[in-house]
Amino acid sequence: MPTKRIKMVEVEFVDVQCGAGWFQYDRKKHKDSIKALTACGLLVDRNPDFLVLAFSYNPDAGDWVGEITIPASIVRRVKILGTKTVAR
Repeated sequence: MPTKRIKMVEVEFVDVQCGAGWFQYDRKKHKDSIKALTACGLLVDRNPDFLVLAFSYNPDAGDWVGEITIPASIVRRVKILGTKTVAR
């Protein structure tokens, strides 16, 4: 029976930050104010352009559910939390 290794990962990334109203621009202040976000999920794909996570995997059908696509250019860190081998 064919198998598939699935990785559970934690991804730290930065996203667009928006504000409203007038502001004084200070490069250091703005750089320091950008907060990293964290997403955890099953790693579907990782390539030079983007990283795709899912919430669940159905090995009987080979389907994923709950897609999160993160552009590779905003990913700061990917940490492998664990792996599991499942039937395909």
